[in-house]
Amino acid sequence: MLLTALLALVFCIPVFLSVPTGADYLYGRASIEDQRALLVSQVSDGVYDTAPQELNSIIADERACLDRALESKADSREYYDAIADYDNLLLKEYRLGYLNGVDSELSLEAQERLPRAISMLAHPESYDSTTKMPGMILLAYYCGAVPAIAWLLVPVLVLYMSLEGDGKRFYDRALLSKLEMNACRVLVSGIASMLVLVLALAPCFVLATVFNGVGQTEYPVVFIQYGDVVERTVLVQLGLFAVFEAVLSMMFACLGVCVYAGSRNRAISSMVIALVGGISQLPFYASKDAPWHALLPYMVSSYSASSFALGGASYANGAEVSLVPEASASHCLFAVMGAFAVCALGVISFSRLKSKNRWAWNHIRPDSLGEKSLLSLSLDALTVGKNQLVKGLQFDMPAGQIWGLVAPNGHGKTTLLNTLWGDAGPSVRVSGSLCFHAKVCVDREEMRKVFFLVPNRPSLLIPYMTVAFHLDRCRRIWHSPRTLDQVLDRFDLTGLKNTPVSRLSDGNRQLLNVAMAYMSYCEVVLLDEPMNALDVRHVAIVSNALRDEAGRGAHVIISSHLIGNLESLCDASVLLTGDDSRVVTREMGGDSKWIGNVYAQLFKTNDSKTRKGR
Repeated sequence: MLLTALLALVFCIPVFLSVPTGADYLYGRASIEDQRALLVSQVSDGVYDTAPQELNSIIADERACLDRALESKADSREYYDAIADYDNLLLKEYRLGYLNGVDSELSLEAQERLPRAISMLAHPESYDSTTKMPGMILLAYYCGAVPAIAWLLVPVLVLYMSLEGDGKRFYDRALLSKLEMNACRVLVSGIASMLVLVLALAPCFVLATVFNGVGQTEYPVVFIQYGDVVERTVLVQLGLFAVFEAVLSMMFACLGVCVYAGSRNRAISSMVIALVGGISQLPFYASKDAPWHALLPYMVSSYSASSFALGGASYANGAEVSLVPEASASHCLFAVMGAFAVCALGVISFSRLKSKNRWAWNHIRPDSLGEKSLLSLSLDALTVGKNQLVKGLQFDMPAGQIWGLVAPNGHGKTTLLNTLWGDAGPSVRVSGSLCFHAKVCVDREEMRKVFFLVPNRPSLLIPYMTVAFHLDRCRRIWHSPRTLDQVLDRFDLTGLKNTPVSRLSDGNRQLLNVAMAYMSYCEVVLLDEPMNALDVRHVAIVSNALRDEAGRGAHVIISSHLIGNLESLCDASVLLTGDDSRVVTREMGGDSKWIGNVYAQLFKTNDSKTRKGR
């Protein structure tokens, strides 16, 4: 919303602050008078006395056209016809070699065609500033006047924000199909990019329409494209621009998702996307004798918004600004294919790199949970920055058990759970291995089919969506055999089925988090402080649900400060003490306070040791 608001503010500025369009220079009566005065002065000074008769004849015709324009009413058909005839004579003068100091023949041709097309309108008119433009004309003006890089940055920024904002949402983390997950990212980013542009342009369109009307749909737009002068109507121009921008947004969404999927690092992803979208635009502003000019037809940026549609709605360009006149549809195809080939190569390269900062996991789901499978962890070291939180932790956790994770604040409970789930973070360094069902975990995305993490904050929840939406989404993503009504009833959420998350109490939000884990039917359930904000009745509901999970053969790991609850619920507990982390079982504890006794003994001598990070 902030990006949309900023863009809308920028687009609205020309509605209130006059931005010259060039029409006053080309078609303004004062400009015509100046040109006539200059021509008369040159003739009276004898500039053309020795010129060929052919040139003198052209000069006389030019003076007659200017006189005819000045005698006509402004914004009349005769006025623009006279200007077009004058520009046509300038073009003739250039072709005969008498006119120097202009950029190209194309610019003169475009300069002649626009007033000719304007004269054919039912109501001929031109706009010398943006404050006078009707809504539709202003949008067409933006298509050519706004630099291409601005249109490209919109999908890039939207993609980055969608990946960043969705990074903690459950359907970014757990879609069973990689193709489905990335297709969802592409679709959402592409549609969001177009929506941002529409919402950003809507206020300026409405304001311009209120002040100056909608405008004539057949108003001409003349510009230079790929070595030719192109003439379209405003309506066609806007339609083609919208289609092209949509394709551009989807392409950059695909590009960004490919980079994101390969790097697992949002900072690197956003940097690469920005480089592809931004640096490739730099040659657009370079001269044609640049060393890289031969490569331009094969750059995606050569087919961007500005090279696709150059020129405003009320003026012709003063120079040949077409970047790649030799570009064709085949070049465009190769450019797009090349971009995707580079992305694919990058994804393959990233996926084969062994990172010390994360675990990538791989697992083939077994046919049955009835086997007493093991979740095996061998953790040599877990470090956040320069602080070593855990060292030398090893355990084999059988299926069908509930284990606790106990430690004072700052000793690594949350970090360990995030590491088990595969999202330790860039500042976390892990040395060790994780095995599940006798298979070493090497593919994080595949393991997210098997692991479900309930974070210590309700970051899985979307404020404006209902309880039923979250549970049903979990059911669909993990293909759970459980039904919506069954889970709602199990967690006493039936009465809140259609209530948005924003209207839930903290306790009910936490209850919904655990209910989502229950609905997922995952084989490994990780819960970070799941009893926070729950009352006594809800603690009992959650405890019974977790016993059900263990009863079907799942592995359940809970971090909590409620040691009494863990002692009644867990089969074993992992106590994180840095260098002396250990696993304590119920049998080892001896009595009902089997965790509390060991906890007090271990941490009695460690009270002075403080560690940063969790």
